[in-house]
Amino acid sequence: MAEACIALLIAAISVEVMFLCMGQTKTARQSVEHRLERAYAWHVLQNSDRNTIRVRDHIYRLRGSKQIQDTETGNNYEVH
Repeated sequence: MAEACIALLIAAISVEVMFLCMGQTKTARQSVEHRLERAYAWHVLQNSDRNTIRVRDHIYRLRGSKQIQDTETGNNYEVH
C-alpha cells in the first residue's frame, strides 16, 4: 500500500512539473516571437519609405534610430 501511494505521489509531481515546464516554454516562445516581430517591423520601416507597418495584430511606427512604437498601446520598444 505504501509503495502504491509513493508511486502515485511521484506520478502527480511528474505531471505537475511537466505542465510547469510547458507553460514556461510557451511564455518564452511568445516573448521571442514578439521581439522578432518588432525587429522585422523596424527593419522594414528603416529600409523603406513607409510610415507604419502592420505585423500580425500590431501596428508599428519608427521612433528614433533604434526604437519602434506600437501605435495601439503607445509602448516604445528598443530594437537590438
